[in-house]
Amino acid sequence: MLKKLLIITAIIFSAGTGIGSVSAYRETGSIAVSLEEGVKGTSVKDVEFELIQVGNIVDGVYEYTEDFSDEKTDLNKIKTSDELGKLAVKLDSYADENDIKGDFLKTDSKGYLKFSDLEVGIYLLRVSNYAKYEYVEATLITVPTYNEDVQNSMNFDITVIPKHTPFKVSVSKQDITDHKELEGAHLQVTDEKGNIVDEWVSGKEPHMIQNLFCNHTYTLTETIAPKNYKVAQSINFKVEESGKIQKVVMYDELLPVKVKTGDNTNIAVYCIIGGLSLILIGFAMFNKRKKEN
Repeated sequence: MLKKLLIITAIIFSAGTGIGSVSAYRETGSIAVSLEEGVKGTSVKDVEFELIQVGNIVDGVYEYTEDFSDEKTDLNKIKTSDELGKLAVKLDSYADENDIKGDFLKTDSKGYLKFSDLEVGIYLLRVSNYAKYEYVEATLITVPTYNEDVQNSMNFDITVIPKHTPFKVSVSKQDITDHKELEGAHLQVTDEKGNIVDEWVSGKEPHMIQNLFCNHTYTLTETIAPKNYKVAQSINFKVEESGKIQKVVMYDELLPVKVKTGDNTNIAVYCIIGGLSLILIGFAMFNKRKKEN
């Protein structure tokens, strides 16, 4: 099973490993990270990674380190890359819940860093500060990894090119009554310094933004409301650390309907006519009684 896990790790990173294979066993190795460029506006510089050792190799099998000794998933029964990915997510949460810390390094201007002098074992690699880069999932890496190209060969110096996806925010403009998409609203998103990051006119579908940064706060503002609608109050939102699409909804209310009550300019005339009518009726009744007497 140990060999299988080494192979799985090698397969996961084979496309991104510039690994010099060695046939002799070594006591230490290294894990390097090389970031690819992201979408426009992102940067590979100053992205901070954390490396935590989660397992050792003891008598040819993996055992959890003391910090992870309460974890029940058997490292030696991992059979697929999907299982390895799920375990990485689980151990990432476990480290947070138990305040487990590792070693920290930041990428240089080219998006490169290297953790050296690592004991053989299995490591959790995760981003601790995204700076202006995209989302990267936590991953598990074995040192060494098994080299299928050379018989009985192990790779101790591993270079990882992490998979990355933009932080995505979906902005929906809706009618507050029926929650349907509302067309024709002029919207903009600004950063903490007031710089306009994106602006658009709402349509039949929510608007997707992909150039925002993790843990940064942005403001969604409606500059012009659709016809017959009030301009909504601005909304602040923070970009979450997730590869999933974050949803932001802004609602618009209809303007109050003005009920037309008619022209009031003739009210005084009507009052005068009414008053005169009452006087005439009263005068007529007075004359009638006078004649009767």
